[in-house]
Amino acid sequence: MWEFKGLRRPLRVRRRTHGKPHPQMLLEVMEVLGVEPAATLMIGDTEYDMEMARNAQTPALAVSYGVHAPERLLQYGPLGYLDRIADLPAWLNTRGIGSNQATA
Repeated sequence: MWEFKGLRRPLRVRRRTHGKPHPQMLLEVMEVLGVEPAATLMIGDTEYDMEMARNAQTPALAVSYGVHAPERLLQYGPLGYLDRIADLPAWLNTRGIGSNQATA
């Protein structure tokens, strides 16, 4: 079963932080939530998101409904590529890390 931690309200990081692809934002979120990079999935629609995940040493999942073309995202070796976020639970389940139940 997978769990969304700390998402009952917007999660904020320090006001002054490096921009993407620097990993600081993602590292701070992981620190606040108390999760390790291996237990984190960065979902993004830009190559900067993919590069930030790489820099934070977290797995990444690319999505097609954003800014950059698939070719630009796939060059970073994401674990997968989704056309709809609604497909995320099934994608997680196929990897044995998900379930149809999530807690917030």
